[in-house]
Amino acid sequence: MFDASIRGFSLIEMLVALVVLSLSLSVLYQAAMGATRNVRVASEYTDAVMLAESMLAEHSHVLRKTLR
Repeated sequence: MFDASIRGFSLIEMLVALVVLSLSLSVLYQAAMGATRNVRVASEYTDAVMLAESMLAEHSHVLRKTLR
């Protein structure tokens, strides 16, 4: 009925492969979420720096008068 030379994967081998794949995808997902969070924080920091620079540029004449 079954030829001994034709072999396939057992259910256990498939389950082990599925577990390994799941763990790998979980690690990749966590890395992507961490990178996304870092990009958001960097963007907020950049916005804050740009706002501070523009406010300093707007009020630089007042600062120059008070320092004289």
